[in-house]
Amino acid sequence: MKNRLPLKTRIKGLLQALLGYERYLRAFAWFKVRTLRWDPREAGFYQFLAQMPRDGVVIDVGANLGFLCVPLARRVSEGAVIAFEPLPDNRRTLAWLLRHFSLSHVTVYPWAVGERRGSVEMILPMHGTAREQGLGHVVDAGQAPERGVRLDVPLHALDDVLGENHPGVRVAGI
Repeated sequence: MKNRLPLKTRIKGLLQALLGYERYLRAFAWFKVRTLRWDPREAGFYQFLAQMPRDGVVIDVGANLGFLCVPLARRVSEGAVIAFEPLPDNRRTLAWLLRHFSLSHVTVYPWAVGERRGSVEMILPMHGTAREQGLGHVVDAGQAPERGVRLDVPLHALDDVLGENHPGVRVAGI
């Protein structure tokens, strides 16, 4: 029997082809924001969110499409969210989502975060015809080659970004 992709992956590939990748990402991100609260896998996130002070500063590394960034920004309405998303398609969707929900106190940086400045190769995996936007990651040179879209992205140290762009910001854990 031929190894077939899961139905979810085949539907994702079909929707990306029919809608176009950008429209697919926007629709998916909007849907996730609207339904996230009812996802039982996100219960821990909402427990964390309830403990955030309204004037807190949140750092969202790997903000992806922004469907966690939106509830974070809503919670810290008197504070700020500092988000990092190095993949251009994801970042454009994140920016659209923030405009759509009128969240102006979120700063988005187009960088990966690491221990140093430089660049790093990332991959957006593909399964069949579906791009897996939520699975983008740094390429591991020791692993077998993976099928997907490869990108060189800027890399910045978190301490440098905060020191240069947000002096005086104190990040505290909960």
